[in-house]
Amino acid sequence: MARPKKETVLEQDVIDTVDKDITETPVIEKKPVETLKKKEFKDHDYILCHSVTTGGLGIIGGKTDTYYRFNQYGDECDIEYIDLVQLVRSKSEHIFMPRIIIDDEDFLAEFPSVVDAYNNMYSKGDLKQILALPADQMRVEIEKLPEGAKDTIKTMAATAVANGSLDSIASVRVLSDVFGADFNLISELFGEK
Repeated sequence: MARPKKETVLEQDVIDTVDKDITETPVIEKKPVETLKKKEFKDHDYILCHSVTTGGLGIIGGKTDTYYRFNQYGDECDIEYIDLVQLVRSKSEHIFMPRIIIDDEDFLAEFPSVVDAYNNMYSKGDLKQILALPADQMRVEIEKLPEGAKDTIKTMAATAVANGSLDSIASVRVLSDVFGADFNLISELFGEK
């Protein structure tokens, strides 16, 4: 039995046969917008975080009682999802001062309040620039800082005074006044060799 021959009709052939007197509205096809699939976290998934605290930092997970340790500024540690969620929901200073930064964009997408807190924070470089300002300007800028940044700049200032990189008498007096601590004593203790 013979098969009928199949003919392929090209688009051009179809266009040529359309009656040109008929006007049709073009049909616009709407293609579905591809959305990135949101990552689904399980309770015991680990989320990468890093410390923005000068010195060591320890955090005990509120749900798992796991001890998470950051040895110094910039150290990274994986924190379980349920512990991190508990820190965010309880408005922990570890998250909102902040003392640690959450490095997972999918996690941050779930908690816009954390993103808002990050947008209002200062980097270590920003704080070093404040310490380099003339004494009067330094006072004004330090007083504008949120509490978490004040704690960090206080520690940075003490280190800078102790190692001699901040040796302006006027600046040391301003720091002593602003923080209610005797930065002159630090200078005397560590200045003698």
